[in-house]
Amino acid sequence: MLLNRLSDFVATGLLLTLISCGAVPKTDPETNVSKAEPIAATEPVENPLVLGDLSENDPVGALEEFQPLADYLAVQLADLGIDDGQVKAAPDMETMLQWLTTGEVDIVFDSPYPALRLAQEAGAQPILRRWKKGDAEYYSVIFTLLDSGINSIQDLPGHLIAFDSPSSTSGYMLPIFYLLEANLMPAEKNSLNSIVAEDEVGYVFAYEDRNTLQWVINGKVAAGVVDNQTFAELPEDVKANVRILLETEAVPRHMAVVAADLEPSIVDAVTQVLLEIDQSTEGKAVLEQFERTAKFDPFPTPDYLSRLEEIYARVDDWSE
Repeated sequence: MLLNRLSDFVATGLLLTLISCGAVPKTDPETNVSKAEPIAATEPVENPLVLGDLSENDPVGALEEFQPLADYLAVQLADLGIDDGQVKAAPDMETMLQWLTTGEVDIVFDSPYPALRLAQEAGAQPILRRWKKGDAEYYSVIFTLLDSGINSIQDLPGHLIAFDSPSSTSGYMLPIFYLLEANLMPAEKNSLNSIVAEDEVGYVFAYEDRNTLQWVINGKVAAGVVDNQTFAELPEDVKANVRILLETEAVPRHMAVVAADLEPSIVDAVTQVLLEIDQSTEGKAVLEQFERTAKFDPFPTPDYLSRLEEIYARVDDWSE
């Protein structure tokens, strides 16, 4: 009965609204995700402000969501010489790193893991927290079925767990960090049929929350990881038959980072405009189109970024 209930939930379009990391892959999740070509919204002009989005699967959708904000910022910054707002969608992290380094992109909005990589490798500067889809923060939930025989993350060695994607904050960075902190040994596997040694925690990438849920349901993996918003939307009778193994600490839902060579006066102006954008009717309309963003605010405490950098560094050191 539970499997049917879970399967029905996974099969409906409702779950598609729960995926919080943008458009989902249209390819088989057990194969490589196809890559889109870099795409820009408009032709180059003399002095544009360019927003960048890491969009592996739906660059056109990214342009539609980001362009109203780009236009709004350009109007607000016209006195500083900005004459246009543009959007560029990168098909992969390497392209975005190149664009930030060469000055082709000025501002990027992303979750902490990719944002911190942009900071570490391209010198990007985090400036604000973004309340994407109304949420200031989110966290990871590692879960299993009640009858799996797994009662804590210490029972995971010898088993397979489903993560989201290699660039995911809630579906990779946070769970990897917590497994490492528990002195466990994560090991990436190529397929659901891979052998997992008794002293390691095997993991595979599902690339979609619905795949993670389905794989847990069908016993293809012993445990899965989703963010707290996705887990909260599970039907109550389903959650009653699921055991939460771990909830991580909360991190920013999204961050705004600016290119290292962006003029300080532009950085200050962009920061101020974003902090005030939710205070006008026009600004609220722009935010609604921008993936239902509620507002931007400063990072809440001085050590907020330091903790994120600590988590990032631990995972980065382990992955090298």
